[in-house]
Amino acid sequence: MMLDIRKGRSAELRMAVAKALCAHCIEILGLREDRLNVEFTQHSGDEMYHPALGGYSPEWSPDER
Repeated sequence: MMLDIRKGRSAELRMAVAKALCAHCIEILGLREDRLNVEFTQHSGDEMYHPALGGYSPEWSPDER
């Protein structure tokens, strides 16, 4: 899996996300754990355009403050 995420997320948070996604792939899709790989690409908000937000992603979300 290749995941584009916001720059600055901690290694612990990225590990938790990777483990959860792998667990879901195993449980729901029946994939083997040894066939999974997770790669993170980190971006700042001005590198993530979302038409529904009317432009670039904000640099923070209310949950992060």
